[in-house]
Amino acid sequence: MKKIDLYVGRNFLWTYGVCFTFFLGIYLVIDFIGKSNDYIKSGRELGKLGIDVQMLVVTYYLLSLPWIYLQIAPFITAMAAMFTMAKLRHQNELVPMVFGGTSLYRVVFPVLVLAGGAGVLMLVFQEWLVPRYSLQRAAYEYMLDKQKRSFELDDINAITDQYGNVVFMGTFDVTARLGTDLHVTLATPKAGADVETIRAFEAQWQDEGRLGAGWYLTRGVRELREGDQSSSETIDYFGDTDVRPEDLVVAGQDKLDLSLSMLIKLAERYPNRLSTRTLIHRHMTYPLANLILVMLGIPWVLRFESRSLFWGIGFALLICLAYFAGDIVGQELGRQAFFDPAVSMWVPTLFFGSLGIVFFMDLPT
Repeated sequence: MKKIDLYVGRNFLWTYGVCFTFFLGIYLVIDFIGKSNDYIKSGRELGKLGIDVQMLVVTYYLLSLPWIYLQIAPFITAMAAMFTMAKLRHQNELVPMVFGGTSLYRVVFPVLVLAGGAGVLMLVFQEWLVPRYSLQRAAYEYMLDKQKRSFELDDINAITDQYGNVVFMGTFDVTARLGTDLHVTLATPKAGADVETIRAFEAQWQDEGRLGAGWYLTRGVRELREGDQSSSETIDYFGDTDVRPEDLVVAGQDKLDLSLSMLIKLAERYPNRLSTRTLIHRHMTYPLANLILVMLGIPWVLRFESRSLFWGIGFALLICLAYFAGDIVGQELGRQAFFDPAVSMWVPTLFFGSLGIVFFMDLPT
């Protein structure tokens, strides 16, 4: 490793740290101010339950750091790369390097390597850190929002189990493993019935109940329909399903918090859910944005014929914003089935990636 690599790399890492701290600080201040009244209210209510709200808020934001990093990492990488090159150019350090026989490609090389490292770090956060702590983070957020010690999920997608039964719950208390408004449509009704459904006011999961592991029901009813005729019976147990509490937790979590492997399993189970398939491809394309944005932005900072350095940075930022706009549009097109999710997510990535290579190969030497 040459001294130039160490020098440029140190400059990039220092600028990266400054940019991350700046944008992280802005996010935390805006978020805290927006929720300060809720935190004050939570302090009074949760204080009665013996919960230290100050520590709860601090822990919540600490658990949010990996999630925040994932949202802003590509933009931070691009900003750090552009400001690093702008600093070297402004201090007239690039010209001696070039006249000394060092190509600009060689000068930029450590920045590209570190940008790739930022993409790898995103993958680590995306696959391990965020999924590992997302549920705990969501629980703290729920406690602060609802002023309750328990943790309930209330946006749960219907689950199709291995038997083809469709299981739905209105809410699910993760702590008590208690669901409400259970509705099950069985794939194979009893002989003579056209439709068989199970409904219950509450469903409590027990590992060792009197009938074995399963869902124990409160006000449970099994309803059979045959033509215009219907009959019902009271039941207090439902065990003919492989749906477990952990399945409901995954179904109720923000899908952005799930790892790529978890999303792939969901897609295999529900192949027609375009939103899940779209997220799979976004999980693969988004870390590449670190390199793509660097290649899109740096050439405009290093154009020696440009009269204004700030004009070059501004134009580079506009191109970066265009990339993010393309990413958002691609997600919507994939979710709404205008295009196949793979096409809607990879076309913007390949387009801007190719454009970045063209810009980068046109660097003045």
